Amino acid sequence: MQIGGVPLATGMVAKDEKTSKPAAIVAETASQLIDDNAPAPDREKLIEANLRKAAEIIPLMAAGLPEEYGSKEEYRRIPWIWRVAIAVGKSGDVENIKAVLKASLPAAENRLEHWQSVVIGGGLINGLTLAGHWPDEVLAKIFDGDEPLKTAWIHTLTASSAMANDKTVPTGTRYDALRIVALQDWSLAKPQLEKYLQKGVHDELQMGAVSGLADVRDPHAAEMLIGAYEYLSAHNRKLALEGILREDAKILLTLQAIENAKLPAELKKNEMVLKLREHANAEIRTQAELVTQ
Repeated sequence: MQIGGVPLATGMVAKDEKTSKPAAIVAETASQLIDDNAPAPDREKLIEANLRKAAEIIPLMAAGLPEEYGSKEEYRRIPWIWRVAIAVGKSGDVENIKAVLKASLPAAENRLEHWQSVVIGGGLINGLTLAGHWPDEVLAKIFDGDEPLKTAWIHTLTASSAMANDKTVPTGTRYDALRIVALQDWSLAKPQLEKYLQKGVHDELQMGAVSGLADVRDPHAAEMLIGAYEYLSAHNRKLALEGILREDAKILLTLQAIENAKLPAELKKNEMVLKLREHANAEIRTQAELVTQ
């Protein structure tokens, strides 16, 4: 069987009579998902119908790639690999996320492939954030008690830091790597995220820093976003504001920054800020009323 004109690796499809049919269906699904001639709506339906099999499908979508690092063929497939991964992340299904991580994290002796960075950073981590979860909390539960998986994760953190700085890697994939970098120990993540938050940095890399900092619980991460807000693009400003309004301590920092003119006065009329007048926290409600009056 082939995927995208490339033969599947030996052993990818089970030969046992009892398992060959399900395995063949999974392989066919993977093949259709990376078939550029297949209509996008049909492929989206395939993802939805087979999401619980993502850990089997994703490696097959990446099977048989050229040895070349970040090949043209890899990037042809990546958009749909990403769609599967982000759907898993958004689902918040811890068991499925763990299965995809097991299928996608590189072993300690292996390099971090571009598609793996996309799956982990742009897919799972990004998807968890979009669904309102804190990726570090979800992943901590997943790694608890699973030493082999934790070891692969630690290797991935180091590899993602190097990938984010690699100028030969496309900026979109470096964005994905920065999403992973943000889940390192704060003392390690801070300087690298700060580097890509600076004025004049490529917008997509800056977006990686902004989104990564939004996933960090430390108040200093919010302070960094507040300090950079003025020179961010409109899209990155929106991401930054969403990030600093995710929890009470950061919300209060944000309202104080608006009051003290460290953030633009126009935010007093921003829909997300105005909504804080109805927040469950009485202190936030009171501060929001004062700031937005």
